[in-house]
Amino acid sequence: SPRISAQALVDCVPNPQHCGGAGGCDGATGELAYAWVRDHGIPLESDLKYTARTGECHQSAGLWQAGSRVRVSGWDQLPSNRAQPLMQAMVEKGPVVVAVDGNSWFNYESGIFDDCAKDAILGHAVLAKGYAKDEANNKYWLIQNSWGSEWGESGHIRLLRHDDEDSWCGTDNKPKEGVGCDDSPSEVTVCGTCGLLYDPLVPSGVHVESGSGAGTASFVSSSGSGSEDPDALLKRMQQAMA
Repeated sequence: SPRISAQALVDCVPNPQHCGGAGGCDGATGELAYAWVRDHGIPLESDLKYTARTGECHQSAGLWQAGSRVRVSGWDQLPSNRAQPLMQAMVEKGPVVVAVDGNSWFNYESGIFDDCAKDAILGHAVLAKGYAKDEANNKYWLIQNSWGSEWGESGHIRLLRHDDEDSWCGTDNKPKEGVGCDDSPSEVTVCGTCGLLYDPLVPSGVHVESGSGAGTASFVSSSGSGSEDPDALLKRMQQAMA
């Protein structure tokens, strides 16, 4: 399936208020990424590959005009620190972008992970793809990370899902490292394992513009022709944003 260019987000998303970092490889937020995709569109990964460093914004250089690009009409921020709306969104709309504290994930290999402090420092965006139970009825969230398929369980981690996930809360005292901006509070309450319930985002109105991007946007299939259910394209878009 086509994937959008993560490099375009690194190169181009402006971050004047230092929301979640200083921009580029130094961080931004899901909201800023979706705003850029809404306003400018974003090329496919096949047209602009990931380089793992901040480079020139090709949009401002006018180099995206010939290829296809993906746009969104907006995004929905789910109710903060509540598990049920997140679970419902995954069932009805597909994967959801969430902010987490991933500082203790580096050595994860497999199994259900339960090593996040309640006082999570959010600083990493991942994709919440589902929820389930294992053979022993242990509940978990299925999370797709961005560290490659060799990490974890084929690029995924299973996070413990508490019975009282809405009440599994702590304090993020460095919100500017994750989703906060210059004018944000110095502390925020974050709930859920690794803080994943605090800032869930779902894009809306995902579509692909062909050619120069002028004229009416159309939905295209993964083969590049015909039509595709917008919901299916939405799910591909969410997976690519992770």
